[in-house]
Amino acid sequence: MFRRSLTRLVCYCGPVLAIGVTIVVAAAQDKQAKAFEELIAGNEPLFVEGERVYRPKEVSRAATVTFKPEPMFTDKARKKKTHGTVEMRAVLKSTGELKVLNVLKALPYGLTERALDDAPKIKFTPALLDGKPVSQIILLQYNFNVN
Repeated sequence: MFRRSLTRLVCYCGPVLAIGVTIVVAAAQDKQAKAFEELIAGNEPLFVEGERVYRPKEVSRAATVTFKPEPMFTDKARKKKTHGTVEMRAVLKSTGELKVLNVLKALPYGLTERALDDAPKIKFTPALLDGKPVSQIILLQYNFNVN
């Protein structure tokens, strides 16, 4: 009798705890997204690893993406019919490299990892300021939709 009631308690509480964790993670992601918006709207100079990074409004010509690989769904994400957007804060460096700073919005079942794997493969022309290439901060999004 005791063992059966304990099992019911664990089965009942399990999903509630998982939902609570999901809500906390989602709130943290929303907070990071809001912080990113404030960062972009701000006027203070931005530096990443000692290098000056410019906002889109601060450059003469914004960086232009010329190739963006689309990550594939994982089998588990396809089976679970997971969809949504992975959002990352990234820097399009003046050297032609992309550096992901952090993930603002994640998706489960390996989709965030797939987006992180494909992000450095993006090709772009760097932003220009007074005719010189400069690094620019961006919001990078990968959409995953089940068709």
